[in-house]
Amino acid sequence: MIRHELLEEFRTSTRERIDVITNAWLALEKNKDDTDTSAELMRSLHSLKGESKMLGFPELSQAAHRTETLALEAVGGHIAFDERVGDLMLAAADTIMALLDATPSSREARTLVNELAVRIDALLVEAQPSPDSRADANPLAPLDPIAKETKKDASGETLRVSSNQFAVLTDLASESVIAHESYLQEARRLQERVLHATELSIQAGRSADALGALQALLADVEREALDHYYSVYDGSLQSRELEYVARQLRLVPILGLLQKHMRATRDLARELGKDVVVEVNDRDTVIDKTVADRLAEPLLHLVRNSVDHGIESPEVRRSRGKTDHGVLTLTASQDGRWVLLSVADDGGGVDRNAVQKRAIERGLVSASATLSDDEVLALLFRAGFSTREVVSETSGRGVGLDVVKSQVEAVGGHVRISSELGQGTRIDLRVPSSIALARVLVIELDDELYALPGSAVEGVIEVEPDKISVIRERPMVRFRDRHVPLVPLGPMFGLTGTVTRRAVIVGDENNVVALGVPGWRGDVEVVVKPVGSFLKSLRLVTGACVLGESEVAPMLNPVELVSLATGMTTTTDVVTKPTIIEETTKHILLVEDSSITRTMIARILRALGYEVVEAPDGEAAATILSRRAVDLVLTDIDMPRMDGIRLVQHIRAKKAWKRLPIVVLSTRGSAEDQRRALDAGADAYLVKTDFSEEVLRDLINSKLG
Repeated sequence: MIRHELLEEFRTSTRERIDVITNAWLALEKNKDDTDTSAELMRSLHSLKGESKMLGFPELSQAAHRTETLALEAVGGHIAFDERVGDLMLAAADTIMALLDATPSSREARTLVNELAVRIDALLVEAQPSPDSRADANPLAPLDPIAKETKKDASGETLRVSSNQFAVLTDLASESVIAHESYLQEARRLQERVLHATELSIQAGRSADALGALQALLADVEREALDHYYSVYDGSLQSRELEYVARQLRLVPILGLLQKHMRATRDLARELGKDVVVEVNDRDTVIDKTVADRLAEPLLHLVRNSVDHGIESPEVRRSRGKTDHGVLTLTASQDGRWVLLSVADDGGGVDRNAVQKRAIERGLVSASATLSDDEVLALLFRAGFSTREVVSETSGRGVGLDVVKSQVEAVGGHVRISSELGQGTRIDLRVPSSIALARVLVIELDDELYALPGSAVEGVIEVEPDKISVIRERPMVRFRDRHVPLVPLGPMFGLTGTVTRRAVIVGDENNVVALGVPGWRGDVEVVVKPVGSFLKSLRLVTGACVLGESEVAPMLNPVELVSLATGMTTTTDVVTKPTIIEETTKHILLVEDSSITRTMIARILRALGYEVVEAPDGEAAATILSRRAVDLVLTDIDMPRMDGIRLVQHIRAKKAWKRLPIVVLSTRGSAEDQRRALDAGADAYLVKTDFSEEVLRDLINSKLG
């Protein structure tokens, strides 16, 4: 193994060991007599000390050695097992993490290890002996010289593979499933054509000999078609098995994610002068690593929020007849393909009157509005909503539950809150265990395809005009013995004149709407790709679905659709009507090699009222320009065959195109890249990471006059 790969593996294993060290110490603070945990702690520090020295991280090795000495004194009963020792142990873990990223033998690394050494030496000198005598102290379990760092079962060895490699494997397997589904459809169509040809030959009334020969030929073709069908079907089964194995490989225990937040809880509770006990309840729940990574931040915010805003100080708790210590409970369980998570505390709960008063002051609801308890609690998920006058520096820094909600919904999940004043608050998350391959409902809207996650769809019904009721000036349809608001989907995307023939029922137990659509293709399994960072401002879109035959459909956010349809929130990425710049529709040439990005931007432009001509690269764009006129060119830079700079130069070299507006939209954001494009003749430059629909719209409007 080359040194680079070895160092990457060392960094990965070291981060894992730091988690083990931290979690082991937190467990020992609850039960210092746990010899198995003590042995795990010492073994991790010992291995870290040796490996770091061997791979050329001398300061990290010294820090691990000092920390090992401190841990040995504490778990061996030679110094008091108190909060000072705990704080220093966790600070040592932080130092080791910092040294992992620092340059070995640098001034920064030497300073970090020296400061840690001074603190540990000072504590060991000042620390009082443990109440337990050394003779009575529990002996530390001896290190197992052949102990394995990773548990292995009897069936084989454990192999470390990067998450990126798993992602590639999962994508390939998922796309293979989609491809085989397409092949199966082709095989079925071939078989149907053979049967149809047989029927026609019989109806033709030819001679017996000719008819017999034709039928024999058709029988051979039918056998070949069936052989092809079964061959593809077998391949489809193998692809599905591969996709299943790949998805299983990406699953990780969620316990590790929950344990990471125990440290944050301890530190924050100490900072606020609170006593908090953390209870973790997990039933061997597993989750896709991608989902786990994206849940880390919202879960951390919920934990910090409970400690800061929820659990009271010991004095307040005593005055309310509670124990001095608060309890924060983290729970995880599996429900089919869903993972259920909850963060609960036994704190003061939510004052619904204060929430509603604050909402009225901010103009979110009218003073005369009558809200249910659930509707009041739902206000907490509104952007920037808080009942506190002063933003807490320890919890959220101005980031509210709306961010948690959006992050959970971004992975296809749901979040809800329940609370009892004086008793506590509980926030429940429901997220998919995996997002590699998803079942979606594909709908048609103005000759374009869109997708909705199947988990959010309650059903699809036919819309008959004579069965539409009007209640409180809103059209309603019946679904499962209840009236559901009927909202056409077209106007949400700036489309007028669309006919509602069917309605897709979307929502949860609190809000359900019937989204009117002209048609739908049915439900299919698709590969879901994330949108680029420059499209994250479009809250109605959470991803892109790769369909068969090279088609791409945006994955719509059902929660945002429901909120928009019920009038509870507004979103900036919805155009209420097409924007017509002049009396005649303007034509924009969109040049972008990424099919997903091109499709997304084209939909935005069409929603703004423009006709869009698409080209995958500069050469194709030049060919289009030679055959037809356009009013503006929107181009990427990095493309095959002819890049964006050469395309701009090509356009400016033609006298007829001297005044044709050109806007560059690229991931390259340096001043040098922008200068090159503008010097070549571009009129404006947008960076994809700063992209928003409003900026694009205003810029195009200004260039088209």
